[in-house]
Amino acid sequence: MQYSKEIVEKYVETRDEYPTHKCIFAAVEKYLPHNGSVLELGSGSGADYAVLQQNYRVTGSDYSPEFLAVLHQRFQQKFYPLDARTLDIPAGPAPFDAIFSNKVLHHLNLAEVKQSFVQQARILNNGGLALHCIWQSSSDETEEEDAHGLPCYSYTRGHITQAAGGFELLEAIEYPEFEEKDSLLLILKKRN
Repeated sequence: MQYSKEIVEKYVETRDEYPTHKCIFAAVEKYLPHNGSVLELGSGSGADYAVLQQNYRVTGSDYSPEFLAVLHQRFQQKFYPLDARTLDIPAGPAPFDAIFSNKVLHHLNLAEVKQSFVQQARILNNGGLALHCIWQSSSDETEEEDAHGLPCYSYTRGHITQAAGGFELLEAIEYPEFEEKDSLLLILKKRN
């Protein structure tokens, strides 16, 4: 799951054309008190990181060395090279009050999503939140390739809540990114 330098540059150039849907940050504000600690999985261009850091203590991460270089240059802060499946983060910044991702889990198959939730539970505080935006499927898990040849899965609410066995679903919000109801924000709470 690696992006070339050219793909990263193009993504960064065009990211502002597709701002994050306002319902996402409204939900974060609703569930997470200001100054809470947040791990952002897949910080990408840093667009969501920039908004989150206005009210929260955010630790950014990405799996792509190319995106990490962009993030370091843009923010002059430490960003962690994290794989969403294993979340091997040093003990310093963990545990977190919340984990946030915007269209990151769609690169993982369902077994890997389940593995990720096990690891998320490990690095979240008791009662911690997982807030994840995913591509929504109407019925079955679907696999395609994204525009860059990487796997791209879409899931139903049921797929994710089943994979997130150690979490309780607090809210699911459908929203349009490109088409009506093509996206879903899931807010889950770690069970104690």
